[in-house]
Amino acid sequence: MKAVDTYPSARRATLRVAATGLLLCTVTGCFESFMKDPAPALPDTAGLAPALLPGVVDRLGALAFRMKLSRSKLSHNASDRALIEKVKHRLLEGAAQTEFADTARQFDWQVAVVQSPQVNAVALPGGKIIVYTGLLQRRPDLPPVEQRLAVALGHEMVHALARHAAQRIDKELQTALELAVTGKELSDAKLDPAATAGLMTAMGITYEGAVMRPFTAEQESEADHVGLLITAQAGFEPRAAVTFWEQMSKLSHGKKPIELLTMHPSYDVRIAQLKGWMDDAETQYQRARLASAQNNG
Repeated sequence: MKAVDTYPSARRATLRVAATGLLLCTVTGCFESFMKDPAPALPDTAGLAPALLPGVVDRLGALAFRMKLSRSKLSHNASDRALIEKVKHRLLEGAAQTEFADTARQFDWQVAVVQSPQVNAVALPGGKIIVYTGLLQRRPDLPPVEQRLAVALGHEMVHALARHAAQRIDKELQTALELAVTGKELSDAKLDPAATAGLMTAMGITYEGAVMRPFTAEQESEADHVGLLITAQAGFEPRAAVTFWEQMSKLSHGKKPIELLTMHPSYDVRIAQLKGWMDDAETQYQRARLASAQNNG
């Protein structure tokens, strides 16, 4: 099957690393041993924080994952975990047909279920997945649990695979994280409350009232687009994505800011984009169904 050509944001991030290097070792150079294949440091002429190398971002994701679990009440419901693992496995098969195939294989995928009414999930760089129990509730106002889980995880896994969180870590936070390095590992013991909140929200985790750092509109669209194709290639009905966001819009009761006031797409824009990509997604879905039937026949 033809590989999916995604948005070029990940490629631009790679070029930015080569062009700007990393400016994290401002005092002791301790980050040099923490990073793989560090690029030479060059002036940050754009005035923006340099892009973090993949190995750094993935370790930050693992740290945020550990910190979240240490502060959360976990669910150990066996049937919920089995369903999540099943959906995750199928989505990884879909991701294997995209430009993120190598990254998906390299990640150490782990899943945790957190007790919370949030109808949400988050995937962190490095392959750490948090599913909130609110997403798993049986309720008639949302698509079936398996379908909505596939939509949410497909979207979030693209954020993780593309390492979108790296672009939400500014210079101030990078400096604080540098000071939290012990040998080759990161420790939350040296993070002050502001840095802890900054790391968690940059990774997409709600944290004690801290303001979430939004993904850019381009990153959200990439996650929607590639996530839609991954779910279709995994054999999940792609139109469930439209239904899911339509129902989420209704549940918001008009509280979602208009698009101009947020970097997240409005529900109307997101739904319109998904419908525009639907023909391609349906083609991928039908191919996946045919391949599955042939394999099972």
